[in-house]
Amino acid sequence: MKRAVVCCGLASLLAIPGVASAQSTAHQQLTATDSTWQLVADQPQPSGIGQLVSVFATSRDNAWAGGTSGYLPLIEHWNGSSWSNVTPTGRAFQTANTRVDGIGASSGTNVWASVSSGTNGYAMRWNGKSWTKYSFHQYLTDDSIAVESRTDVWVFGLGGGSGPFARHFNGTRWRAVSLPAVPMAQTAVGPNDIYAVGPKTPVTNSLGSASDVLMHWNGRSWRSIRLPGLKLTKTELFAPAGITATRASGVWITGDVMRSTGAEQILHHKLLHWTGRTWQVYSSPVSLGAVTPDGSGGVWMTDFTSGSPESFVHFADGKFQLTTVPVPSSPVASPAVLMSGIGRIPGTASVWAVGSFVTDGYDAVIYRYGG
Repeated sequence: MKRAVVCCGLASLLAIPGVASAQSTAHQQLTATDSTWQLVADQPQPSGIGQLVSVFATSRDNAWAGGTSGYLPLIEHWNGSSWSNVTPTGRAFQTANTRVDGIGASSGTNVWASVSSGTNGYAMRWNGKSWTKYSFHQYLTDDSIAVESRTDVWVFGLGGGSGPFARHFNGTRWRAVSLPAVPMAQTAVGPNDIYAVGPKTPVTNSLGSASDVLMHWNGRSWRSIRLPGLKLTKTELFAPAGITATRASGVWITGDVMRSTGAEQILHHKLLHWTGRTWQVYSSPVSLGAVTPDGSGGVWMTDFTSGSPESFVHFADGKFQLTTVPVPSSPVASPAVLMSGIGRIPGTASVWAVGSFVTDGYDAVIYRYGG
């Protein structure tokens, strides 16, 4: 699940009327030098509407972030010293009402992005010199991407009728793959070790379905793993938001227990941990969104709670620790930061996080933990 600027889904972001930014369109680059969360880039967009929703790093000197700028795709690249806009400018890529929801890479010359659209979702690949577009010719949203190699790429999301969407690329062509449930979030440990989580029935409203499962790809087939019992009543459900996994620590899933009838109401915030054999369930003090390993057996998460100061959430040894997101200076009285994506830099304890800074417009912002 990706956090939109106003509410859930691509359509909400695209419905923001008449927002304009009085700020400069130049990128503001800062530097994180220690083990704290710091703003690295504040990027006002020419349209006044910007948001980054996903981030992926292959090393300290190579990271990618995706989102939207003025209802068009936005892609940013980190080269070890600064972030720069590398969005393709060709007419084929400038489709209105689209957003880069998922981004991933196996190297600096094999970078992929998945793009949400109400009419023609697509994937695009950067080979180090140019972008290539692969159209799916159908509705695609809440999508994500797993890049294992040049000949092994997955795209997941909601397709037509809000049912499961999964496509696999073998280096030559894409093929449709059946899933046991709707993949609301996914994570890949390796080519034969991919996980996704979501409801077994199509998502017919913002609450989804009460019957969620963890799905696992073992290189040959997808199988379902039941989520733990959360003592839900007949009018309650668990709505997953984020997922991450490592070989050492297992699978982590964030989400909320919600009332499934009447007005949408969040009842409890949960962090689920699958060790490979058993489930562990933790109650969180805030609603949790995107999640990534911290490199030491714990996880970092974004704060999904509305109406409160945004936090970065760290969980380790059974304890939650919240760090308030540093808010950039702003000409307005009550600026806000909404974080959407988070991703660890491999081989380090450093983490990237991306989102939107709401002032008189919507800036794309990038934070980093650690130097």
